Amino acid sequence: GILTEEPKHIPSYYQLAVMLADLGRTADAMKACHAGAMQCLVTGDRKARAELLELQASLSDEGE
Repeated sequence: GILTEEPKHIPSYYQLAVMLADLGRTADAMKACHAGAMQCLVTGDRKARAELLELQASLSDEGE
């Protein structure tokens, strides 16, 4: 997949997380957010990291 071939393609992590959340796979969606946020540290993309962490937090809130 694109994340294997292009791990620095940050938008893919967000899209994957949203898709997983829509499928009811909240834990996997949160993992995708975390992986993307970590990759943002490598690329220096603070805006995307903030968006991924915000999505992860909203997923965490839904799970409670």
